[in-house]
Amino acid sequence: MPRATCQYSFEWKILDWCGKFSKTMTGNPYRAFFLAVDERGEVVQLFFAQGKYMELERVEFLRSQYNGWLNYSPFEAPEDYSVSWRNVPLEAMERLVGERFPERDFVSERTGEKIVFPDAWAVGF
Repeated sequence: MPRATCQYSFEWKILDWCGKFSKTMTGNPYRAFFLAVDERGEVVQLFFAQGKYMELERVEFLRSQYNGWLNYSPFEAPEDYSVSWRNVPLEAMERLVGERFPERDFVSERTGEKIVFPDAWAVGF
């Protein structure tokens, strides 16, 4: 059984955007996607799965082809999701999501610890 690892507000904002983006682009908020970005955080490629998950081999291949990416996997939606990324600058993520992340978004709801926006991240919901 999947276990949630989310503990920051910015994670929930990114997940919310992913579902809305998937619905806007495909009509289905539970369709997995892989979004590749360049060094400036500009989208260069977008790949959608046929359903709630993208085959692990395909995801690993895409990750090996791009230095920057965001991967949305609503594998058991609406209960369980995962979102991961690498080398998506904060400014680019804010641009995608359509809002700025205030400092409080980086304070753990569990521990109160404050972090900076991570270069690489994987989170389960």
